[in-house]
Formats: sequence, structure tokens, C-alpha cells
Amino acid sequence: MGGALAIAAISAFPDLIHASAPFYGVPDLNTFSLANIKGPIRGHFGETDAYKGFSAPEDGKRLEDEGAKHGKDVKVKIWPGAGHAFMNVDRPDAYNADVATKALDEVAEFFNTTFSE
Repeated sequence: MGGALAIAAISAFPDLIHASAPFYGVPDLNTFSLANIKGPIRGHFGETDAYKGFSAPEDGKRLEDEGAKHGKDVKVKIWPGAGHAFMNVDRPDAYNADVATKALDEVAEFFNTTFSE
């Protein structure tokens, strides 16, 4: 749900939130239109996430396509071998330490690059 909230927030508060790196989750894009965003989004989704209509790989692709439709800088990475909650250390059934480390490195690089310009 955190990923969907991050996307909703950048849509609802585009003058306050200048970039977003959501993990698995897409809100209703009719309510939280990507046409509103001003900053980039780098989404992260798991290849084996089965929550279709919310956080499955095709939902990540839908997010990216919707951003392109509005001419926005929205890119999504689908992490191989990762499922839903792959970042959640409190979910040993889902946590993927290797993917989590790589994803955090990418997010840090994204924010460092975005906010150093």
C-alpha cells in the first residue's frame, strides 16, 4: 500500500513532492492522475507479485504507460525473482535481501541524481 500512497501523494501535492520511488502498488489513476505530477517517478515491482490490479508486474507497466501518455518521466523496474513485499524485512516469507539491497542502491542513486541538479 505504501507504493500506491507515494504515487497518490506526488499526484495530489505536486508542488510539495518533487520525486517518488514507490515500491509495489498503484492507486486509482483516475483519481490520482499522473497528468498532475511535476517530478519523476521510479517504481519498483516484483516479477512474481500476484496482486493483480494493484501491484503485479502488469500494474507497474500500466503505471509506466500512463506516465508516457501524459509525457511524464515515469519508469518502472520489474525485479526478477521478487514477489510482493520483497523489501519488508518483517516478512521472511517475502523479503528478498539481494533484491532489496540492489533496489535501495538504485533509489539512493535516483534521489542523489534528481536532487543534485
